[in-house]
Amino acid sequence: MSIFLHNTFSLNNYISMSDKIKQIPFFFVYFLPIDHFKNLDAKYKQLPHSVSNIVQRDIKYKIIYFKNICYNITKANFYSHTFPAQLYHVFFSASILHDKQISFTINYIQDNHTSGGYNKNGTHIDQDQDQDQDQDDHSVIFTPFIIHDQSQLPLLNNFSASFHFPSIRYHNMKMYFSRTLLTNPYIPFDIFLITYFLHNNIDTLTRNVLIEAKTIHTKVLYENIDRYDSLIKVDYIDNMVDSFVNHDTSVVVRKLLSFKYTWTYYSFCLFFLNHYPKLLEEYGLSNIFCLYIQSSPDERNTDLINQIYYILFTNI
Repeated sequence: MSIFLHNTFSLNNYISMSDKIKQIPFFFVYFLPIDHFKNLDAKYKQLPHSVSNIVQRDIKYKIIYFKNICYNITKANFYSHTFPAQLYHVFFSASILHDKQISFTINYIQDNHTSGGYNKNGTHIDQDQDQDQDQDDHSVIFTPFIIHDQSQLPLLNNFSASFHFPSIRYHNMKMYFSRTLLTNPYIPFDIFLITYFLHNNIDTLTRNVLIEAKTIHTKVLYENIDRYDSLIKVDYIDNMVDSFVNHDTSVVVRKLLSFKYTWTYYSFCLFFLNHYPKLLEEYGLSNIFCLYIQSSPDERNTDLINQIYYILFTNI
């Protein structure tokens, strides 16, 4: 399985993440990383793998390849009889990444967007045969979960918007916190605020900056999340950052980064509340998922995650 894509930072981040994930024992049980890739220049001529600035400058495209660990790579769907086992697997996969200092976040896919990897049915688009096809230069667009044919368990997929924290420093943070995150409804306000600071060159968090950032984030949620008013409580945003008003944004960013291992769980909770609310209600998970996304970052504690694990495990 191969896909043709423009060479972007998010794609290279995806490749780097994949290399780290492939060092995890039995990674193929939990994740679908990129297996290998080819570099191409503007005329589609293959280039060597090299850190040379001359070679890197000439790379315009990449063809990425996935191992056929699944007979048929398709978007994961979640059903009542398998939901607890599938969701437990998803959360457990995230904890494995956290042990490797990686935080996975769901990369938003517009339903009508077919460039960059998946069509509306969630299947891969093989773009080797049409290299002139328009691509998305800002992000590699994949569905977040792929189903494993044999186990019928979901694999985490698309690591282009994920974070390997030892690689991130203040001087390169702007590249990892891509501007596309500002339109992603499945990120917490922590990530949104960091991204907003970086791409608007904001040095001090004023009240006006906070109001503007909250307004934009709320609009993204309202336009993309069903039952937005009942799910999202913006009070947690005010409680979270009120104490940072008039502080240097570098101080605020350092504090927000201390909550980095809650970001994956937030992303999961909001995704499943938006797409599988009836299944969450069936297994008594709706309230605790709502509580998690409505909590301030310091209240997104392990007790809530342990409760989710307990409910899922007792229903498997």
